Amino acid sequence: MFSQKVPALDELNNYYSYERNRYISPITLNRYHELLDQFKKFRQSNNLLDVGCGGGDFLTVAKERGWNVFGTEITNEAVTTCRNKGIMMHHGNLADAVFAKNFFDVITCIEVIEHINAPLTEAQTINSLLRTGGIAY
Repeated sequence: MFSQKVPALDELNNYYSYERNRYISPITLNRYHELLDQFKKFRQSNNLLDVGCGGGDFLTVAKERGWNVFGTEITNEAVTTCRNKGIMMHHGNLADAVFAKNFFDVITCIEVIEHINAPLTEAQTINSLLRTGGIAY
């Protein structure tokens, strides 16, 4: 249920297409480390996907901790920023991405799911990409 018309992809791309401050607060950085600590018990293949990863800050921390990191984003700027950080990126929606089924140990949607036009479809896609015993957060 939405309180307004669900925005089209080009409207979302335009809305999120702005220069962001690249500063990561110590609180946010600590949160990322806490999440990654929680994800240790799900780690087998080391593959982690962040849906709507923005500038890739979370994935950068995960990469530093030995994860194979992948992200999705709808804006050109974010995709370019992430690729420059060595993050494997899909430009567009998760439903259009070509990831192998049962590939990821962990899939995150940090502050993203509320922006997705079809959350049930997104959840089904996430489920298909998670390996048995993996976790979606």
